Parts: sequence; C-alpha cells; structure tokens
Amino acid sequence: MNKERKRKNHNICRILIFSIIITTIVTSCKNRNSEEVELNNTFSNANMLEINSVMEGFLNTNDDKDFFRVDAIESMILDIQLSPVRGVNHALKIWKIEGGTELLKYIDDMRKSSSEKMCNLFVETGTYYITVLHGDRDEPRANTKDSYQLRVNGRFWNNEELESNDNINIANKQIIGEEILGYFSPSFNKLNYNKEFPFREEDWYYIDINLEDGNPLLLDIELSGVSEVNSTIFFYDSQQNEIAFSNINGVGKGELLRDIGIIQSGRYYIMITSNFESNTDVPYRLLIISKNYNQSLEIEPNNFPEKSNKIIKDEIIGKIFPEGDIDYFMYEGKTEPALYRIEVLPPADLDLYINIFDKNNTRLFEIDNNGRGEREIMPDAFLLDNFYIKVVSKQGAYNQNFSYKLTISTIPISDNHEKEPNDKKRLATVVKSDSIIGYISKKRDIDFYYLEYETRVKKNFTIKGIIDSELRVSITDPLGYIIKTETIKGDDSISINEMIDNRCYIIVESIIENYEVPYTISIK
Repeated sequence: MNKERKRKNHNICRILIFSIIITTIVTSCKNRNSEEVELNNTFSNANMLEINSVMEGFLNTNDDKDFFRVDAIESMILDIQLSPVRGVNHALKIWKIEGGTELLKYIDDMRKSSSEKMCNLFVETGTYYITVLHGDRDEPRANTKDSYQLRVNGRFWNNEELESNDNINIANKQIIGEEILGYFSPSFNKLNYNKEFPFREEDWYYIDINLEDGNPLLLDIELSGVSEVNSTIFFYDSQQNEIAFSNINGVGKGELLRDIGIIQSGRYYIMITSNFESNTDVPYRLLIISKNYNQSLEIEPNNFPEKSNKIIKDEIIGKIFPEGDIDYFMYEGKTEPALYRIEVLPPADLDLYINIFDKNNTRLFEIDNNGRGEREIMPDAFLLDNFYIKVVSKQGAYNQNFSYKLTISTIPISDNHEKEPNDKKRLATVVKSDSIIGYISKKRDIDFYYLEYETRVKKNFTIKGIIDSELRVSITDPLGYIIKTETIKGDDSISINEMIDNRCYIIVESIIENYEVPYTISIK
C-alpha cells in the first residue's frame, strides 16, 4: 500500500513539474511576442523589438510605415523575416544609426501576398531600425484585418559573409585557402541601381595578392551548388575589369573558375549572384585555392590575341573551360623563315580545331581535319617571325577536368621542302633541287610546286605516296594546264616521264589523307 501511494505521489510530482515547465515556456513565448503600438511611423517613435522575438502589426493605411528599433549588444547575424499579408505587396528597409542614418538593405520581392526575408545581416554593437512599408511596384493597399509578423532572430557569427556586402566598395575580405559561407538572400535588393541588372542581390569579396618573387599565380574559385538557385561567379581586377565568369551548370549546381592567371600583384574581386533566386535555408560555400604556375600551363584569361599566353618550352597544357572558351597562344618565331609542326591533342570528348595567325593577326591556316578526341596536326607551317595559335572547341563544348596539349616543334628547313601555304598556283613552292618533301596538311589539300629550266628538257618524276592515303599527281605545261595525271594509293611509287618547255607545275592533291608522314618526289 505504501509503495502504491509513493508511486502515485511520484507521478503527481512529475505532472506538476511538467506543468510548471510548460507554463514557463508558454509565458516566455508570450513575452517574446508583441504587438505594435501606433504611432510608430518615424525613427523617434519606433517600437522596441527585442532580438529573438516576434512583432505583430498592420499596414492599416495606404501610406502606413511601421518603425521598429533593434539594439545589438554584441556582433551577431540577424535573421529577419516578414510574413505575408493577403493582397498586400510590402517591403523591408533596414537602417543603421551611428553618427547618421544609413540605409543598409531595401528588400522587396515585388509580389503581393508573399514574405520578405533577409537571413544573414551582420550587425555590430549598436542601434538598428527596421521599417515595414508598402512596396512601390503596386498601388498601396491597406489591410486592417490581416496582420504581419516581423520576426528577428540572432545567432553567433561563424565564418560567414558580412552582409551587407552588396557592391565593390563594401566587399568582404576573403582569405585564400579558407572556406566561407554565404546566402542567396534576399531575392531582390532595391538598393542596386545597376542599369543592366537592377535590383539584383550581389555578394562581393576581395583578395589581396602579393607576387613576391614576380612569378605568376594560378587561382581556382569554387562555389558550391544551392537548391533552387542558378548561381554565377564573376572575377574582376582592381579596376573592375571582368577577367572571368562562370554560369554553366544550371539550377542547384555549383560553379568553378579554374587556372585564372594572376600576373600582377594587387586587389582582385569576386562577385557571387543569382538570377533573382534565393535560398534562406542552405548556404553556399566559397573557396579560393592558389597554385604555383609553371611555364607549361595555360594562364586564363587568354581569349583574345592581346591576352595570348607565351609558349616558352614548345609545349603548353590548357583547358577548354567554361562553355565557349577560346585560347590564344603566342610563339616567338625566328627572324628567318622556318618550318613548324603544330599539334593539339584534345580530351576524349572534345573536337578541337586550331587557327594560325601571323603577327599582324592575318589568318594563315585553319586545321580542322579530325573528330572528337583525335589529334589535329599542321605538319609543316612555313612561318616568319612571331605567330599566334587559336584553340577552339566545336559547338562551344568544354571539359573542366581534362586538359589538351599543344606542341610546336621546328623542322629543319631546306630547299626541297614544301612551304605552306602553297594551295594556289601563285603561292607555289619554288623547287631548287632534285627532290621534294611535302605533307598533306588538310582535307582535300592541294600543293603546287614550280620548276623552271634554262632550256627544254625531258624529266622523270618519281613520286612515292603515303601509307593509308591516296594522292593524285599532275604535271602541267608552262601556263599551268594539266598534261598528265596519275593516282597513287598507299605508299606505292609511280614514275612520270615528260618533256618540259622551260617551266612547269607539279600539283599534288589529296583524296584520302594521312597527315603524319610526308610524300616525296625525286626529279631526274
């Protein structure tokens, strides 16, 4: 009996304690919820709003503005949420009062019956004000029946962005190698008056780079994906010139800038933005990584001739990234004409082609002979002085993980070597010896050779073909009219005897190409 009485008394005590806890929680919650007291339409008569509390109010006239004062006793992050009001387009303004009145944020998603959110406003010790007012897109519409709830919560700062960082002048400092968290919040920033992207919310960061040894530096900028957000990274120099950007991966996916070349010390800026989407629950992660540069690596950006990378060691590794990327390289040629073999080996999933320009930016060659994943070769470019190489991927395709390799090698030049371009009679290679070495350099390539003698002579031409190819060889009269044609399959040899009236042309045309090895012609 005593045991039963003790058990009942114990249960009664548990119920009483639980009731006290619940009562305390309910009382605390009631203390944390307040109702606005009109008039509160100026800074001076603003209602006090405690952090971690809710204020209930009404936009009860067409020109009503409700002011609330928030005192921060330490640095923290504020999460500010304004509930929707049926049929009303409302907005938020957030002010800082310290030696003057500064408008920090003007938030309005410009929709009726929708909430407004600013989930990560950084505040220091001081006084702040929040204004609830009608948005300026729609005609103001009072609502005396449906209230709004203005909720302000606080949390400790932990390696987050410091909002507001909405333009280059108030960019947050970022440390290379340290990850920082940020939010796509709010959806719209009415203080952004950019003509091209008005009201776009932007997060700005800066890094200071000191190239102590003068060697270039490579940067990777990684931005994690956030659900429901299509994000973009922009990278600028100190003069706000755009160096690079990335927006290729779509909604919910991250973005990456890789191998950005830094060749000058100074301040650089990163801007993160979205297509007016927001997510106040999931942060993005921003990480900047630096890498040492060596002369065999491409330095981005090099999308234009004036930004060309200099090829130092006859070989360079590059990436086609992001979408539509174009890479230019400059090779310091010789002061005398020289022959070069130029090759690009792409990743397996890219179809690359190359253009070759002289120092005056005149295009000399376009090499587009093979398909996806296959090497492109210019076997014997005859070039003088400096020249440029442009590497392009078809249909703007890209690969952010795998590189291509561009190589340039010098071929010993001699009088008997073909000199490209020679695909027209007026560009014919002049033959000054008893042999010719030539290459097929493109599909349906045509090579012209010019021979001249003091008298009328009989000549024998022996042509050796190329394995896995088919060539057509013609001999012309002095005016260039064909008088005899033979076809060579594979690496067979043929012999042509012909009387030459002082001069003639030899024409070699490709039917089936092999770009790797040369054909030869001996003359007796």
